[in-house]
Amino acid sequence: MALGSFPRRLTGIAGSSTAKAGFWSLSDNALISATSFATTLVLARSLSTEQFGAFVIAYTALAFVNGLQSVLVLLPHNVLAAALEGEEYEAYTASLASTQVALAALLAMVALAVGGVASIAGAGFAPLAVALAAAVFAWQLQDFVRRVQYTRGRTGEAFSYDLISYGLQVVALIALWRLGELTAVRGLYIIAATSSASFGYAYLRMRLRFAMPARAMLRRNWSFSGWLMAENVASWLSMQLLPLIAAAIIGVSAAGVWRAVLNLIAPSNIVLNALGTYALPRSAKAAQQGGRPAMLAFMLPVSAAAGGLLVSYWLLISLSAHWLLPRLYGESYGGYAPLVWVLCICYAGQLINHVQWIGLVALGKTRAMFAGRLVAVAFTFTGGLWLTWQFGLYGAAAGAFCAHMVLMLVLVQPLLGRRDEASVPEPRGAGLVAGGSEL
Repeated sequence: MALGSFPRRLTGIAGSSTAKAGFWSLSDNALISATSFATTLVLARSLSTEQFGAFVIAYTALAFVNGLQSVLVLLPHNVLAAALEGEEYEAYTASLASTQVALAALLAMVALAVGGVASIAGAGFAPLAVALAAAVFAWQLQDFVRRVQYTRGRTGEAFSYDLISYGLQVVALIALWRLGELTAVRGLYIIAATSSASFGYAYLRMRLRFAMPARAMLRRNWSFSGWLMAENVASWLSMQLLPLIAAAIIGVSAAGVWRAVLNLIAPSNIVLNALGTYALPRSAKAAQQGGRPAMLAFMLPVSAAAGGLLVSYWLLISLSAHWLLPRLYGESYGGYAPLVWVLCICYAGQLINHVQWIGLVALGKTRAMFAGRLVAVAFTFTGGLWLTWQFGLYGAAAGAFCAHMVLMLVLVQPLLGRRDEASVPEPRGAGLVAGGSEL
């Protein structure tokens, strides 16, 4: 079978266009989740807890900068380009592709600068920072091309890109593990190499163009993304900082324990990520065409179906955690089975916030998300910090759940209240892409 015909044959498996989009979105996120699970498992078994904890901290930094990419580049394309057609869509995508390359290069240079300073200071994490720079640049480019395909509903094509990236990643990790040559640094270089291979294939398939971004396009993107970027940073301060604080209090190994335990729950991301990538462009289009009622009519049944799948999985994994942990990672992890229960409850709060986030982004009410995150940040640095100090990893998980609940309460009125109409992003606008020139 010719490689170029692979996505078309994949797409022929499912039925209607909507069913195909949902099927391949779930398959794609299942692939990503399975790769994340396998990566964590292999590294946790092959590295010491301290080395694995160092990798987790570097991977957390990678996830943080990818979050910036999401709000500055990927979400604008998912929402603002959802209703564009023809030359207007092509010009906007070409301009955003150039913006993506510049952002990836900037973030990679920051990681390189950190590595250089660490090397001069004689810090042991300098090689890890250099490897992180390579992973940041390659992963961002690969994620850009896959998310562009999601905007147009070509989820089978996106799956083929990820099959190259994540499939090769698992093969390479397992090979080095079996050879006894796997390290945290080599793990990051594997991510960089396989992401580069996937982007190269996608670049040829898409015939991706690059154009000089127009000022009007940059202004429109920033008006959409500005509050989202602030919300993203606040999200990390309110939800993701607590396990790092626990690592600072207990030791670097705590980050490894947190990641290993969370790995049992991580398959939930199959549904959560599929919900976001599948529902966001469609809910945005529904909001553009019919306002808040149309968006809610689409989101409520989709969210209920996702919630039913997730709750069933959380119950199953919590009941079997005492048996799974020691068999997957060794006896030293066996005592953390109760943490699985707490983190599953925490994930329930994350699901609620994720649905609220999709709705508010589709309605263009990004400022409301930022305001809610500020309240959650305030809780994190008071009640969450106290819980982490008193109860370690269990306190960090409980603090994260409480922050999710605080955010949920704050966002109810902006999402469902009818006192003010939503600021729904216009699908088209004068000057959105005008002025761009192909490079």
